[in-house]
Amino acid sequence: PPPPQLFIPPNTALDFSLPEKFVALAPSAAYELKRWPIEYWSQLVQLNSHLNFVVLAGPQDNFTSQLNANKNVLNLTGKTNLMQSALVLN
Repeated sequence: PPPPQLFIPPNTALDFSLPEKFVALAPSAAYELKRWPIEYWSQLVQLNSHLNFVVLAGPQDNFTSQLNANKNVLNLTGKTNLMQSALVLN
């Protein structure tokens, strides 16, 4: 069967600018035990300082604030809704 498609409404807008090229990170999961430890995410970002990263997570995912210490991270935790997150990935 064909894969499901997500249609982003044309009026969906972003209130911020994105780097031209970036790697999107979604470090959260429904259950805490299914999450990769934040220290590993931080190490991944630090080892790839030549890349830009954009963090997508919900408003309850406060643990992602630890990634803010890295200059190559744009942390959008709690700043986007589902459609805006899809637009970031588009």
